[in-house]
Amino acid sequence: MHNLDVTNEEDVKKFSREWFDLDVFFKSLAFEYLTGDWDSYWMLTTNFVMYDAPEESTDKTFKYYFIDQDFDLTFGIGLSSKVNLYGEAFPAQSYKTLVDRTWQVERYDGAKREAIDIFLRGGVTTEMFENHLIDIVKHVFNPVALGRRLSEYDRRYRDEIDWDYNIKRLHIGADPNKTRYVWTMNDYYENMESTPKASVKWGLKQWIKTRARAVADEFGFEWDAEPLDPIVKLPEEKDDGGNSISNLVDNTNYNNVGNNENKNEEQGPSASSAITIKSINVSFVFVILTSLVLGLYI
Repeated sequence: MHNLDVTNEEDVKKFSREWFDLDVFFKSLAFEYLTGDWDSYWMLTTNFVMYDAPEESTDKTFKYYFIDQDFDLTFGIGLSSKVNLYGEAFPAQSYKTLVDRTWQVERYDGAKREAIDIFLRGGVTTEMFENHLIDIVKHVFNPVALGRRLSEYDRRYRDEIDWDYNIKRLHIGADPNKTRYVWTMNDYYENMESTPKASVKWGLKQWIKTRARAVADEFGFEWDAEPLDPIVKLPEEKDDGGNSISNLVDNTNYNNVGNNENKNEEQGPSASSAITIKSINVSFVFVILTSLVLGLYI
């Protein structure tokens, strides 16, 4: 990794193919940055694994994949002041403020992020990361696409959340003397928008909009006016038991995403960073659900 010439496209392709899948790594980094996932590799060197794929390794090379995990401390929840050097303006900062800086956030945290500083200091690898970042914000991480999903999550889970908030809390954590804030449904609705609470300085939609706008302004683009993923019609309720068939609304943009990706793969690493909306959604649904269901209780 330290000997890789990040400005040489062929060397980068070979490194990604034989040693470390850079596209997977850069997608993970993009989500860590966008969601402010500070209990992660980028900001705390935690909650990740390196998977050695034996079927892709040889006697002389060992192919690795980066795997992220544990997405509860996101969207500003419990954000450490040692990570956040910008106060309330933190979500509006460029990813570049998190490159080539001294960390040591906690006792066992290292001072540097070697992979971040090497791959995001310029060249082909930085272009690959930025292309992933742009794709994700343009199609998924923005007020339009996520706003629709959050509305549906609220419709689907609000009764369960209300029920849960009315259960007596039995777990007091490691420190029984620590003051704990028990969330109410009013907190839930206020913090969904832009009202700060005891454990988080930003509302969920506020964070998403601020971060997305920062990326869009930095790279000069606008996110989709309408979500690219198809709208699913719920089955119609009928007297015969509701046996009507759900229909997917035709969406030419969504259907063309796969074709565009194939074209990008032929154009090299900088273009191959285009990702399918389906793969983004699977990862991001997990992040959002975990943050809403678990993170709000901190």
